[in-house]
Amino acid sequence: MNMLNRAQYLTTWASQALKCPNMVVISFSFESSFLVKYLLFLFRLNNSFFFLFTLVEIKIHNTMKLFKNHAFKLAIFAVAAVFMMSSCDELTENTKQTIKFNADDMHFSIDSVIFTQNKATTANVEVFNDVIDLSDALSNTDYSVDDIQNISVTEATIVVEAPQGLDLSLFQGTTFHLGEGQTKVAEITGVDAGAQSVTFTIIDGDILSYINANDEVQVMIMMDENTTLPTSTVDLILQTAYQAEVEIL
Repeated sequence: MNMLNRAQYLTTWASQALKCPNMVVISFSFESSFLVKYLLFLFRLNNSFFFLFTLVEIKIHNTMKLFKNHAFKLAIFAVAAVFMMSSCDELTENTKQTIKFNADDMHFSIDSVIFTQNKATTANVEVFNDVIDLSDALSNTDYSVDDIQNISVTEATIVVEAPQGLDLSLFQGTTFHLGEGQTKVAEITGVDAGAQSVTFTIIDGDILSYINANDEVQVMIMMDENTTLPTSTVDLILQTAYQAEVEIL
């Protein structure tokens, strides 16, 4: 195996070890009186990093006999390969960023008469059904829905607007659903006495697959049929928070 092949092997090994398929190795050989030069180019193409590592094998001038030593050149190539091994992961990681943001408050009301009628025909009564516009929610950030790689709902809270002093234990067992399939992703499992808000326990916060073509996520809240509302109308606010991993390049 000649020196150039060894260099190619080392760099290819680094690429495979990192599972970095976008690394490209191109080699040239020509006569020159200059020292060995290594060029590392980093550029972006179609939102991916491509690495062009040009290995130049040079016939060194007689006065630079030290660089004729094959073991020395092999050591240089090995160092370059290690450098590329560390750079691949670091650069890939640096192209992503985690952001946190909130959607606008969503106001809704539960009519006790309609609720009583509906619970006679179903075990889980739908009390809220709307969509969250993620494009609007992201408007205060530097990113759009197209930049999102992963996204989760991290918090969902119901706040009472009226009547004041409402016993929130009636929300025990209330569930939070996403998408047309009404997948349950959160549930209220405990309510503090005297609280004016209650927070869902997240079961599975991943919402990426629920984003529709309009960059919206359908959200539903369902209450247990055994729930009894104490007044004719309950005014509530749904507050939601999110965490997303976004592509920054």
